Parts: sequence; structure tokens; C-alpha cells
Amino acid sequence: MGGCSTLGGIFLLATFSFVLKGLNVWNDVFEFPEVCDHPPLPANTTGVRVMVAGLFKTGTKTMSRSLNEIGLRTYHSEDFSFWPMWDWAVQEWARRGPTNATFFKWDSFGAMIHSYPHRLGGETLGGETLAQAVSKCRVDALAFDGLELFYAPLLKLSPDVKVIHLNWRSYAEWQSSQEAFLPMLAITCLKCMYETASLAALPWAGLLRLLDPLLGSPISSTIREGGPAVTHISPPLMYVYHQLVHPRRLWPAWFVEPVTFAFPSNEEQYAQVAKDVQASVPPERLLSWDPRKGTFEELCAFVGVSPCPRSGRLPRPNNVFPMERDFPVTGFLVCAVCIFFHWVNWRLVCGLCAFCCRLRASHEKKDQ
Repeated sequence: MGGCSTLGGIFLLATFSFVLKGLNVWNDVFEFPEVCDHPPLPANTTGVRVMVAGLFKTGTKTMSRSLNEIGLRTYHSEDFSFWPMWDWAVQEWARRGPTNATFFKWDSFGAMIHSYPHRLGGETLGGETLAQAVSKCRVDALAFDGLELFYAPLLKLSPDVKVIHLNWRSYAEWQSSQEAFLPMLAITCLKCMYETASLAALPWAGLLRLLDPLLGSPISSTIREGGPAVTHISPPLMYVYHQLVHPRRLWPAWFVEPVTFAFPSNEEQYAQVAKDVQASVPPERLLSWDPRKGTFEELCAFVGVSPCPRSGRLPRPNNVFPMERDFPVTGFLVCAVCIFFHWVNWRLVCGLCAFCCRLRASHEKKDQ
């Protein structure tokens, strides 16, 4: 019975820590102030050479992994939100000032990006912030899984960009795939949240700011450089830090209206998404791609990488628990450390309760 009550108590404390992490209570204590620090490119351009246009479950992770492996710094949505999207948002919030758009009195990511397309044709109010934030990271390629609303504005800010269009699935195939995937995505997100929540019950994550300079500044130097992409290479400290800031930097884009992703609800909408991509660039800069059949040689030929450093079919990355399976050593170390801090938090709570009980008993004894 005692064991069950202990496990139940630990779970409740972990859930409380989960809530604190979701509310970003300690973020100002542990978040690094650094951003990408390459000089921004002139003329409000991003410097992006390749864009991967495709909804989730069409091969965006395959393409971002493959493009990284042939030497192009490629951001998936988790990387884009971690680096330039957050830098852009902070600058835009400072420029625009607080509003009543959301509970937090700031424009949501989706609301800000919605205001761009009609402006970028003439004046560039806001567009220069987005272009500079991206160009300072020296990003070569972007995959827009979950951030599809950024495609049109960034396309206009990226002259001569080439587009890889992932239009190989029919609507019925895509619907079946995403329905099977979404429950596993939810489980993966819950696991990551509960795991690193142990560092959010108290400001334990602030230790990252102390450890980073002692270990050669792996976090701050990676942030300033803009890479390698966290979804491509993820050592332990970067893994932890990325998971800690994830709820603040990416989840509002998905859960605060208007959201930044496209989610067709019928075959007509699905077909329209494909038509919009095909109409967005000239045919010579557009490649319709099936990641199941394409090869590295074909990919290199299209994006202009020669000689091609890889050959054969593209690898198929993990979509369920991707970080843990792609970086097993890192995943094990992080899990062990986070479990330790869950135990520390529990012992602190038990100690505090025991102290309060002794204090109460002492007062009752005096009253007698």
C-alpha cells in the first residue's frame, strides 16, 4: 500500500511539474539569450536554397534528414521554431507591442504570419524581421511540416529558391496515415513532457546555464551558429534544452488560434494545397518527389550538390519517439537524469511535509 501511495504521489508531483513546464514558469531563469549571430543577408533575403513543401506524413522528416546528409543545413519544424521563428517572434512582439489577441496579450505566431502575405508584395513591414532572423542562421533548406503558413512569406523572401513538392500520397492514403500517427505523436509528446518536467518543478534547468561554459559552451555556441539542426544531431545538453523550450517555442504555433499548420479536411482542400504549391514557382524550380523511390543522386542533381556525398535510396527516419531512437545514448542519459530529479523533487516534498508535521505536533504539544 505504501509503495502504491508513493508511486501515486510521485505521479501527481510529476503532473504538477508537467503543468509548470507547460506554463513556462522558469523559462526566464534557464533560457539562453543567444540567437543566431551570422550577419543578416542584404536586401531582405533569407538565403534559403531549397524548400520542402509537404504536409506532415508525406516524408518531410525523410527529406530534412537526407538534405542534411548531403551537406545542406536543413531545418524541420522543430528546428525552425527553436532558432529563427522564436527570434523573429520576439522581435515582432517588441515592434508591435501587446495586444488582446491571445490570453497572453501578444499576437500568436499564426496571427503574425497571417499579416505578412499581403504586405510582402510592396512594403516589407515585418518581412525584413523574418528574412533577417532566417538568414542569420545560414539555413540552406526548410521543411514546413506543421508550419505551412510560413511557406508563402518565406518563398517571397527567398529569390531563386527550389521547391521539392511531396505530393505522392492521395488524400485517402494521407488521411489513413495521419489517423494512425496522431495517437503515437500524442504519446511521444506526453513522454517528452513528463520526462523533462522534473527540471521544471523547481528551477533545476538553470543548472544548464552554469554547466554550459564549463563544458565548452555546447548550447550557446550551437545556438549562435544555427546548427547543426537538433533533429539531425542532438547531444545530451542540446537535447535537454530543446525539450525544455519546446512548449514555449513550437506548441503555441499548433495550439493557439490561428494555428500555423494546414490540415485539409476533405479531398478538395487537399488538392488545393498541392495546386497552390505547383503555382508558386516556375516548373524548372519545382520537383515533385516520392521519398520512397527517389535517390540521393537525383536529389543532389536537383539542389546542385556535386559531387554527391551519398548514394542510393533515402533513409526512412523514425517518426515515433524519433529523438530517443535516433540518439539512443543521449536519450538514455537524459531519461536517467530526469528520473533522478523526479526522485529529488519527491524527497524534497516528503521532507517538507515531514517538517510541517513535526512543527504542527510541536505546537500542539505546547498548547497542551
